[in-house]
Amino acid sequence: MNPLKRASTRCMSLLVGTIFPEVSSESPCSQRYVYVSFSCFFSHLFGCHKHLIYIYICIDWVPLAFSLQVSMGGEGKIRVYFSTTSSSDKTRRDVNSLRTMLEIRKVHLRADFEPWIPVDVAMTSADLKVLFKKAGTNMLPMVFIDDKFVGGYDTLYELNETGGLDALLNMDNQTLVSEAQHAERMRGMIQTPYIDF
Repeated sequence: MNPLKRASTRCMSLLVGTIFPEVSSESPCSQRYVYVSFSCFFSHLFGCHKHLIYIYICIDWVPLAFSLQVSMGGEGKIRVYFSTTSSSDKTRRDVNSLRTMLEIRKVHLRADFEPWIPVDVAMTSADLKVLFKKAGTNMLPMVFIDDKFVGGYDTLYELNETGGLDALLNMDNQTLVSEAQHAERMRGMIQTPYIDF
């Protein structure tokens, strides 16, 4: 990063944190927003006409920064979104592998467990747009923890290999139900558009 980028990122990080408290100053989104904002400022200060281009870029990033604050209602929970109609062999393998990975850690026995959400059955097109914008991708399956996008199966696999997955899931501090209790509550959810994963 050149000195101008570095200085503008550091100086504007406090402002970004004030306007967008959910956006980390280390994230690519906020850094790009910070840089183009300062580029706009300096271009205008020195009488350059390029600031019109920078203003366009800056405005283009503002909705993305705001989208990161949109709640999907999953605060304090682990939510998995997937597709029931994917024709991709990898996607189907990822769904099965992710299910096994989370079941080994007894995520399905959490008191606040929610069945996986099939996006092609349970969500409207408007909801999907919000979901994909919040995640920054439309690749499924996708995992959210505490309403924050973590990644897909590949990301969780890497976390598992490096020892970071258990800390992220925070299962040691969770109240768990028995397998029988879980089966019973799933029978109560049978009429919902969710699938038991």
